[in-house]
Amino acid sequence: MGEGHEDLKKFIIPKWAPGCRRISPGDGYLEALVQPNVKPVFNAEIAKIVPKGILTTDNKVHELDIVVCATGFQVAFKPNFRLVNAAGKTIHEDWVNGPK
Repeated sequence: MGEGHEDLKKFIIPKWAPGCRRISPGDGYLEALVQPNVKPVFNAEIAKIVPKGILTTDNKVHELDIVVCATGFQVAFKPNFRLVNAAGKTIHEDWVNGPK
């Protein structure tokens, strides 16, 4: 990341020991975070997904073209939070017989 971006560095540099979690993201990941069309958000959590993107708890809509929910290495992992698809089904209902 080089000089600057101190808030981003504070947020993203791991505080855990090597071997506990994946340490380095893929090539280009960190570079992407400092592009002019990227705005990392540190001070608010996601309240809900809205037609234009994501509404955060500070009542701001962050306009997006796509939202990716990455759960990690286990592709069949069902998260603790409620995830509802466009048909109105939760992931727990839709994945009764395995991930789709």
